[in-house]
Parts: sequence; structure tokens; C-alpha cells
Amino acid sequence: MYSKFIENKMVQNLSLKLYDSLSNLSEQTVNSLMEEPLMTENNLPVSKVIGSLIERNLYESFTTVDKKYV
Repeated sequence: MYSKFIENKMVQNLSLKLYDSLSNLSEQTVNSLMEEPLMTENNLPVSKVIGSLIERNLYESFTTVDKKYV
């Protein structure tokens, strides 16, 4: 019973910390969170794309195939 009480208190404490850390995020507009996409040539080696992603701290890139962005 005591361990369940401790566990509940820990979850409450973590929830409060999470809420505090995300409070600034809720005040931002979606536009302020958007970034310019990384557009790459479709014949660029994967190693170059990965290097660009790491350099810019991004997680995705886009290219065109048959005039469509993918």
C-alpha cells in the first residue's frame, strides 16, 4: 500500500514537471515552430543527405520524383 502511494506521488511529480517544461510551448504559434524543409537533388548520394541532416539538426529531407515532392 505504501509503495503504491510513493508511486502515485512520483507520477504526480513527473506530471507537474512535464507540464512546467511544456508551458512555454503552449504559448507559441504553429508558425514559430515551422522550419524550412531540406530539399535535396534526387541524384544526391545518401551519405550527403545524411550529412546535411546532421549538419542542420534535421530529421527529414525532401526531393522531387516525376515533378512530385517525396
